[in-house]
Amino acid sequence: YAIPHHLAIEANLLARLGELESAERLFRKAADVTEGMVLNAASFTARRMVIGAMSEVYVGYFVLAADRLGDIEKAFGVVEEARGRVAADSLRSLRKGNRSVDEPPNALDVRIASLNSRLLDSDNPAERARLMDAIFEAEQELTPDGSPPAREKPVSLRRFQDDLEPQEVALEYVLSEPNSYCLVITRRHVRLVKLAGSRELKALVTEYRNAIDKKTDSHVLSQRLLAALLEPIREYHESRDVVIIPDGALNLIPFEGLRSNAEGYSLNRHSFTVAPSATVLHLLRTEQKKPVARGFLAVSASPSADDKKGKSGLGIFRGLLEFRRSDLAALPSTETEVKSIARMISGPVTTLMRDQATEAAFKNEPISAVQVMHLALHGLTDNAFPDRSALVFSAGGSPQEDGLLQAREIRKLPINAELVTLSACDAGTGRIEGQEGVASLVQAFLDTGAKSVVASLWPAEDTYTKGLMEAFYRHLARGESKREALRLAKIDMLGQFGDTVPPLYWAGFVLIGDGSGKIAFGGAP
Repeated sequence: YAIPHHLAIEANLLARLGELESAERLFRKAADVTEGMVLNAASFTARRMVIGAMSEVYVGYFVLAADRLGDIEKAFGVVEEARGRVAADSLRSLRKGNRSVDEPPNALDVRIASLNSRLLDSDNPAERARLMDAIFEAEQELTPDGSPPAREKPVSLRRFQDDLEPQEVALEYVLSEPNSYCLVITRRHVRLVKLAGSRELKALVTEYRNAIDKKTDSHVLSQRLLAALLEPIREYHESRDVVIIPDGALNLIPFEGLRSNAEGYSLNRHSFTVAPSATVLHLLRTEQKKPVARGFLAVSASPSADDKKGKSGLGIFRGLLEFRRSDLAALPSTETEVKSIARMISGPVTTLMRDQATEAAFKNEPISAVQVMHLALHGLTDNAFPDRSALVFSAGGSPQEDGLLQAREIRKLPINAELVTLSACDAGTGRIEGQEGVASLVQAFLDTGAKSVVASLWPAEDTYTKGLMEAFYRHLARGESKREALRLAKIDMLGQFGDTVPPLYWAGFVLIGDGSGKIAFGGAP
């Protein structure tokens, strides 16, 4: 574990002394040792943790290749070795049939579900502590996630350029000191742009998020972020569609919500998609050969306001340890949201609501035949144990299920969806694993084959979310691409409530994966 760190330190020292060839050799060795650990890690989470812990290796190697050697193609390959690596391996394994999905729950799964159910219903601190210990012990017995991945090269820079559309630009960020960098990639050319150092950018992101959370004026911070991250890039101003491949803290901000004095919010002129890596986007666009699904499945498990009198808030929890089912706040708009969206769809439509919206009922649906999946549920984010992050379904349905669709379970589902919409709080956030990206519910859906996921980077306010989702599907039904439909939905919200409505209420939902496609499910009313 220590070897890559020591090799990276020595490589950086050699680079400062001008011995660039020796420095590159040591960085390559450090990356190879890290690769060996990744290939031997037993689970998705373990692989992400290894890459996250070794991020300094890839960042240092990238800076050497890009800034000191002037080899942008090599720099691109270095960062793509790590970024989105686990998702890329998973997609390749699915394509080759090396990963099994749609497995029935085994005895260990049932045991964990039983322990979770008891935990959710218990208010006794001592009993909860015992249950958490038992859950942890049971999780250690889980079998590895499929066969170990094979070492495969990331997409080449030239091949990725071919994947991009004529009016599209991909911005791949790398945070470092004393400078951060952005690889600006279009079909025609590639160049490197130097930006402010990582400490300055992280501080700006933190201030911006704090202002969002407190519902205070974030305009000045938004302008500073746009000036730091987008303003220096001429290709951004020239391109209609923007793919953001973020790094670190940049995963926490919606770029379409940044603004300038001259043009207002950036979504006024650009549509945005977030991609875990160039390699993942390449796989989603070109190498996923699956039958086209047509069905629409929507779920709303929230109790009505009448059922949960006195409850309020957004239902945000920091992990399984703090979660109790009795804490769930009412989300009264989700049921009408689902019904409204379902009316826009022509073709097979299934809705699961209230008592029917159980985890067992959801899993019993023909999930592989679902083209669009809309899940209007409470979300549970567990940064300490990302595989415990979950969507909360209604209780009941089967003694084998606990009502928590956890990340580790999502990866076992035969998802063939063009679009998964997580109309839930914080579903787009999770633990940042360095160059590997964010360990989140979104990542679990991408790991198992979803082509794109819409999710929120912060708490989702119930009423505004309903309006945003209805507008999003209305534009999808009218034939807009996924990314354009989300952009227009946000513009609709600003038009309805005014340009001064805080970004907290409309900007948090982002599209992750491939946003270029359209959904063929009929016309809007």
